[in-house]
Amino acid sequence: MSRNKPTKKIDEAIRARAEQALRAGDFDLSQDLFDKGHIDLAEVTEHLRIYQAELEVQNAELREAQLAAERSMGRYSAFFSGIPVAALVVDRTGLILESNHQAAHLFGLRHSHLRHHFLRRLIHHDNERDLSRVLIQAEEQGKAFCEDFTFVRTEGDTFRGELHVARLPGRQGGENEFVCAVVDLTEHLRHEAQLQQAHQELGESEARYRILADYSPVWDYWYDPEGRYHYVSPGCLAISGHPPEAFMDDPGLFTRLLEPEDRQRWEQHEQDIHDCRDQLPHELMEFRLRHLDGEVRWIEHECQPVVAEDGSYQGRRGINRDITDRKRAELEVAQVSLLYATLSAVNQAIVRIEDEQPLLDNLARIAVEHGGFTACVISLRNGDNPPLPRACKGLTPEQIQAMPLHEAWELINRQPYVYANREDPDAPPNGASGHRPTGSRPSAITH
Repeated sequence: MSRNKPTKKIDEAIRARAEQALRAGDFDLSQDLFDKGHIDLAEVTEHLRIYQAELEVQNAELREAQLAAERSMGRYSAFFSGIPVAALVVDRTGLILESNHQAAHLFGLRHSHLRHHFLRRLIHHDNERDLSRVLIQAEEQGKAFCEDFTFVRTEGDTFRGELHVARLPGRQGGENEFVCAVVDLTEHLRHEAQLQQAHQELGESEARYRILADYSPVWDYWYDPEGRYHYVSPGCLAISGHPPEAFMDDPGLFTRLLEPEDRQRWEQHEQDIHDCRDQLPHELMEFRLRHLDGEVRWIEHECQPVVAEDGSYQGRRGINRDITDRKRAELEVAQVSLLYATLSAVNQAIVRIEDEQPLLDNLARIAVEHGGFTACVISLRNGDNPPLPRACKGLTPEQIQAMPLHEAWELINRQPYVYANREDPDAPPNGASGHRPTGSRPSAITH
């Protein structure tokens, strides 16, 4: 018995080495063990069959991984080619390896430029140091951004834009590459200049309007300490639709013309006048009133106490100016500013977010938080299957289920941009088909 125990231990040790050699793929060692005759052939054959099955599973997984990689590459290529932003892929030296259609159109690049043209040749010499800094930062931190670059087209003309750089893994384990997204700010700067000019013209117009209003028959009035009108100018007819006699005979008419939301402020203003009399200083307020034809007018109200030479309080003099056009212009400027802020946020999200779902979630969030919409739903369609919501902001699951996504897609196919605000008289007629929560802000459906 004592002699068999060492032999058994040796056989177990050899068997363990053989199995370890087979798992490690060391077939030379396995053959040596076979030659020594310490391995059971049937058992080894069974192990080899198991290893063969494992290899087949691994091969299947490798083929599936290869197909997944090819699909990912296809999606990347489609996204890279189709994004509405100029994109370039460069190596560490700045050599251009790839460019999408937007970049080729923006810079005038041709296929012959690839691997023969450096990014530095597309940058104004004043920004060359900034380019080096951005590439180094992207190499170290994974991404970098510069908001004011002067770019040079191959024809020689220049334009201003933003440069977004992200690090990419090298090809076949080589050095890192970089994807560079260029946002052309030409149109943005042009619109910004137009907005600035519009602001300036609006300010000048307001100044001229105030000067003219002081010396023209605007709605001017004077009433005594008891609230009875002593004078009402003919300008009240154009603003309110009522002649001066109507206000002289009915001092409470002006209060009734005000919109209910503004009436309380006016009544409080009148109470302050009654309580403070000549101690209440100059007042400047804005109200909405209903014209005789039913239209709502914005008026700017100014009033101040009238004090006689002997110091006695003689009532109050006021002026009402029609500022409806100014209010509309301010609203239009605010809407345009909001639109460009939203577009800038969307462009940054497209550049910075690589995965599809986080990008969709961010776009829905941007539409609500920056675009001024009550809610946003992004739906995608696969072939002839019904559209499915992929991202949402501002709606409950029940509200999403109730949305007519199929009808919305049909509407989008007929009209790429649909404005859906029933309260806006300037909205297109097709916009009335959108589903919106009660009391919501303006909404839109886009392709």
